Amino acid sequence: MKNIESNKNFIVGYNSVLECLRNKSEINFIIYSSNVPKEIQRLSAKKKIPLKYCDNKKLNRMFKNINHQGIAAQISSRNYVEIDDILNLAKKKNESPFIVILDKIQDPHNFGAISRTAECMGVHGIIIGKRNCVSISPTVEKCSCGALEHLMIARADSLSKTCDLLKKSGVWICGADMNGEDFNNFSDLYKQPLALVIGSEGFGISENVKKKCDFIASIPMFGKINSLNASVASAIFMQKISEKKHM
Repeated sequence: MKNIESNKNFIVGYNSVLECLRNKSEINFIIYSSNVPKEIQRLSAKKKIPLKYCDNKKLNRMFKNINHQGIAAQISSRNYVEIDDILNLAKKKNESPFIVILDKIQDPHNFGAISRTAECMGVHGIIIGKRNCVSISPTVEKCSCGALEHLMIARADSLSKTCDLLKKSGVWICGADMNGEDFNNFSDLYKQPLALVIGSEGFGISENVKKKCDFIASIPMFGKINSLNASVASAIFMQKISEKKHM
């Protein structure tokens, strides 16, 4: 078999497969190289999903550089949602919209980790660009630990135009940038409909998107290193915003 890292129809790892089984995702079959956990056995039997043995060496070849934990599932193509779907979800929950926009994030580990935090912090959806941004892959699925089964992901042709669209819907755009103003100064705005923009690793938010931001915020830091990994920075921002939204 070819390396399936480029095949978006596989998820790998125990938590990702289990969350997929618990939800309505359509699974074609599950492959495993060691004992199948009882809960996965039970749910796969209930949903009549075939379990297929696969030699561990073959799994290693299929999912290079991914800790697959001896289990993977082939799913139907993942459907991205529209931006309006994310806004409608917040409305349905009677909550103030909370959206994360990823601007040219390239690292699948960061995307997965950000998705995991986003789901935990009550984010209604993530918006990514169709170009120059990592898309959903087995690595992203694995790093999200099943969070993508509960999180809406939308893709946009232009993130700057997306910001304009969100503004028309009453959403404030907050850019996360190390040269911004102390994020504590914007606490009242976090209660409003909000989209948090996270820039790419090493380059930050692109200029055309930064111009669309209503305000630029930064995390106060007191050490000698003045920058944080994208997933770590986004986690701090999301916790701060979520705390204000749920006060």
